[in-house]
Amino acid sequence: MSIFSVGVEYVKGSWMLLGVLLQLAAAFRQHSLEVYEWDRVDVEKSRLPNGPSWAALTQPRAPLTFSGWDLVHAAVRMDYLVKRNYLLPGFGFLLGMDQLVDFSAGTNLRLVDGAPATLNDFTGRSLSGRLGQGLSLLFAHDQGYSFAGHLASDPLVQSHVATLPGKKRKVADFLFETVASDRMILGSGLVDHSQKSTVAARAMAEKKTVGQRS
Repeated sequence: MSIFSVGVEYVKGSWMLLGVLLQLAAAFRQHSLEVYEWDRVDVEKSRLPNGPSWAALTQPRAPLTFSGWDLVHAAVRMDYLVKRNYLLPGFGFLLGMDQLVDFSAGTNLRLVDGAPATLNDFTGRSLSGRLGQGLSLLFAHDQGYSFAGHLASDPLVQSHVATLPGKKRKVADFLFETVASDRMILGSGLVDHSQKSTVAARAMAEKKTVGQRS
């Protein structure tokens, strides 16, 4: 290989590295997501009317503000049932979202156009679930709640649910609590708006994507 070829490859490698560093820097900017609240009666419906007006079914709330690093740290934190250092898993997850989540497109966080079509079904659902659980944690913290435990993964909860009569019950993913002992149970799940409304409604009801507070 000639010195010229080596120089060209070095320049290409340098530009690629610079691009990665710029993407990482963009992830530390502040981003936001629009938040809408559904009435519980609509969430628990088995189906919605064909061609529903989403604006009529929801109420806009204050946007959820966070950095990209906040999101990946929250997602990785909810991955584990034990406490550990989340720095390296967080960076790994952040790098894995390259060309999937666009951290440089402005303050309103968005997926890269066509990103869902680049992943196989299992990987896409896994990524959606991880992002959903990270957003659940960020939303709960924004509302003044602290993480208290993994409900769906708790052996005691699983044992109790197994003794209940009737069909198999679904359990919300997480339990959050305030210092005043107010509690929120919260599920995580992202729904593709291209899905039929009946499927989307059923997924929301099953996943309990709207938090229930007591």
